[in-house]
Amino acid sequence: MAAKGERAKPVAQSRMENFRKMELKGRRQIVFSGCGRAVTKTITCVEIMKRKLGGLHQVTKVHYKTVLEVWENQDPPPDGPAQNLTVHKNVPSICILLSRDPLDPNQTGYQPPEPRHEAGGDTSGCSTKGLKRPLPPPCEELLPKKLQVQVSDSPRGSGTTAGQLDH
Repeated sequence: MAAKGERAKPVAQSRMENFRKMELKGRRQIVFSGCGRAVTKTITCVEIMKRKLGGLHQVTKVHYKTVLEVWENQDPPPDGPAQNLTVHKNVPSICILLSRDPLDPNQTGYQPPEPRHEAGGDTSGCSTKGLKRPLPPPCEELLPKKLQVQVSDSPRGSGTTAGQLDH
C-alpha cells in the first residue's frame, strides 16, 4: 500500500521498469546476427525488414565460429578418473547490416536497395519473384492421340484393325 499522499506505481510499470521497448524511429542502421541453426531465421528477419521499410542498403558477412563442446562420459571406468570428450565444431555465422544511408558498394557482401515499384504497378510491396504463374491452356498438338495402326493380313495376323491400339 502507498503511504498517504503517495501515488502507487501501476503494477505493469513496476515489472517493466528495467526494460525498454526497442524503437527504430530515427535510427539509420540496424544489425542482425545469428549462428548455427539461427542463420536462416536471421536472413528471414532481414528480408521481412527490407520488405517493410524498403530502400535499405545491405552488407552481409558470413564466417565460421569454432565452438568447443565437452561431452561427459556417462560410464566412467571404476578405477580411474572420468574422461571427457572435447569436440571442436565449426558453426556458420552471419552478420547483416541494414542501412538507410548509402554504404560502400565496393565492400564485399554489399547489396543495393531493391528498386521501387513504378506508379500504377503492384503497390502491395510484394515481389513477384518465386510466385507461380498459371499454366497456359494445352495445345491440341501436344495432347495424346489414339495411335491408329493398319495391320495387313499376314500368316500370323491377329486381326487387329485401325483404332484399336491406344498409347
